Amino acid sequence: MSHDWREENGVIYFSVTSDGTTGEGWMKWFDENFYPLSDEARTLLRSPFFVATSGVTTEIAVLKVGFIPVVERTTLAIRIRASQRDLRVPNAEVVCLIRRMFTNDQIREMGLYWIVALHNPLHCGNEPFFLVARWHSTQPWLVAYCVKPTDVWDQDGGVAFAVSSTSTPAQVA
Repeated sequence: MSHDWREENGVIYFSVTSDGTTGEGWMKWFDENFYPLSDEARTLLRSPFFVATSGVTTEIAVLKVGFIPVVERTTLAIRIRASQRDLRVPNAEVVCLIRRMFTNDQIREMGLYWIVALHNPLHCGNEPFFLVARWHSTQPWLVAYCVKPTDVWDQDGGVAFAVSSTSTPAQVA
C-alpha cells in the first residue's frame, strides 16, 4: 500500500506544506468537513499566538510514545529527547495540516491513536495547551490538551517535531 509517510526505527516521517490558512480559516474547514473541534481547540485557533504561514514545507518526525521508556514520557523529557536528536519545535499549525492530511485509518496504520506537536504552548486561560490530531470511533477530531512539563503521555500516540535540515534518520531514532 502506498503511504504519504514512512517509518524508520519507530519514527514516522512525512512533510506538510502550509497554505496561509488562519485559525478562523481552519475552524471553517473543520466545520465544513464535519471534523469536531473541542472548545479549547477553538480557543487556541483564535489565539493571536496561532500563526499561519504560507508555502512553508516542514518535514515532520513523529516519535512513537510507546517506544519511549515510561520514565521518559513527560513533556519535558520528550522535548529534551527531541532536542538531543536535533529536532525542532514545530509551528502549531502543523497539527491542523496533519489532521487534514491523514484519515483516521491512516493514523491507525501508523499504530497511533493521536498525534500531538509539542509546539510552543498556546494558552487557554492561564493553562498551557497543545493541539492534538486524534480519532475517536469514526470521527476525526482536533482537540487541545492542557499539559504541563511533568505530565506523562500515554503510549498510544505520537509526538511530532520538525526535522532540522541537519538531522538524519539515524540521529532521530
